[in-house]
Amino acid sequence: MEIKRIKYTTYVKGRIGWHGLHSAEFIEEGPYLVMGIDFVNRIINWEICYHISMKIFEEAPEIQLKENDLLITKDGTPGKIALVVNKP
Repeated sequence: MEIKRIKYTTYVKGRIGWHGLHSAEFIEEGPYLVMGIDFVNRIINWEICYHISMKIFEEAPEIQLKENDLLITKDGTPGKIALVVNKP
């Protein structure tokens, strides 16, 4: 296994979720809305994530998660990390 400095292999998306999203827009099915509270043992617990509509999800393709993305919180508990694995 080769170890590299993160600054040579990544780029940072510094946005906090979808602009203007309210908890009233959370739904039972649809694309996942991942928050720091969903980070469990440094991975995302998909079973506890909220969902948002496809319309809202498609408004921000630049923050849609991909497998193996590394997430770092900057609010709530700053510095909490999780890896996107087994994305449904």
